[in-house]
Amino acid sequence: MPTSIDEVKGFLDEYDLRYMVDESAGVILIGFGCDPDETTYRDNDGDAHVKVVIEVMEEGGFLRVAAPFAWKLDACIHRAAVLGVLPALQGRYKMLRFDHDPQDGELQPNVELALEDASLTSDQFHRAVQAVLRGIQRFDPVIRRAMQTGEVALEILDERTRRSSSARRLAALEEEAGGSEELARVISGEGPAVDDDEAKAIFERIFGIGGEETEPRAGACDSRDGEPGGVDRGDDDGEDGEARKAG
Repeated sequence: MPTSIDEVKGFLDEYDLRYMVDESAGVILIGFGCDPDETTYRDNDGDAHVKVVIEVMEEGGFLRVAAPFAWKLDACIHRAAVLGVLPALQGRYKMLRFDHDPQDGELQPNVELALEDASLTSDQFHRAVQAVLRGIQRFDPVIRRAMQTGEVALEILDERTRRSSSARRLAALEEEAGGSEELARVISGEGPAVDDDEAKAIFERIFGIGGEETEPRAGACDSRDGEPGGVDRGDDDGEDGEARKAG
């Protein structure tokens, strides 16, 4: 059956997310406050905050999740460079697309789902919201560089991925050792002895030796009662980042 605005509200209520709704227009507005230390993204007021609009259209047969004016290009002298890099970004991230309005300079990341008469699941909905939030955080450094300098610097993404991977592995190693102090003791040779089989098992879990490395569960954006925490639906929409609660 077609999706209703009440159904979408129910999905948001699952995680105590705060939002504003226009029932007649079938539109929901929700804000996600991000950790400024975890993302370079800033809105047009200079805040680490993402405004997301959720629209139920075509009598419930179409769902759109978008971040209006995530970036403004009206005064950008390097607009061509920004628009030129967008296809490459879309190719690196499932679901996400970018729309540009040449009249007012709006650059809007969004996800659209043609539901027709199919039911929308909670997983589908939260995946669409997370795709927008993760895409904004992941690609902001590249878009911002293009806006400011006209340079297309896709290598930024690779460098951030390498740093993120190293940080995750170090955190996992600390956890296996029982904390940073215990890890230091192990490295210095003061820690408890570990036999070869146990060491192999630890390194398999941390570094993926002998099997695939587990996808990360990282995050930056929040939205439940303004407190840290969040919703994780997996990382298959992109390479890192995680949408959480809103405020």
